[in-house]
Amino acid sequence: MKLIFTWNEILVYKSTDLIMSLPASCKVRHELNRQRKPDQIVYTIPVEGKAEAYYPRQFPGGIFSITEVIYTDDKTYAPVKIKTTATRKVFTWELDNEKEYWYPSGRIQEDTSYWLHYTESITTLGCIRIHSKPDALALAKIVERELKTGEKIYLEVL
Repeated sequence: MKLIFTWNEILVYKSTDLIMSLPASCKVRHELNRQRKPDQIVYTIPVEGKAEAYYPRQFPGGIFSITEVIYTDDKTYAPVKIKTTATRKVFTWELDNEKEYWYPSGRIQEDTSYWLHYTESITTLGCIRIHSKPDALALAKIVERELKTGEKIYLEVL
């Protein structure tokens, strides 16, 4: 199975057949578009080492595997998040005494927090946002079914 993210939608293919098309986006809240305030700290989910403050970046381009479906009541990711193998290197930041972004640390971490999920916010922390809960659940059910059979599922981000 293959998913293709076009920056406007997710296309879901089984073999060569298009079986689903879902509206989706990746509009990131960060310092560049001034949608993240200095006191709204985000921490990496690093491949190794401890989590550090960073400004989120958009989902990286490339081909990744879909690895897991996690159902959650967490308001940020409810009702489901679909994990991927996507990672990207990000610059980390030092925080000041008020726990706000202060200056770049000069360190780089490989961040793993790139998922597919629904959120009420139209912006994300770099994840692909599926625009509706029913669509997120429908995709999760298909992905979960395929993963249970041992099917490999790939996500191509154009």
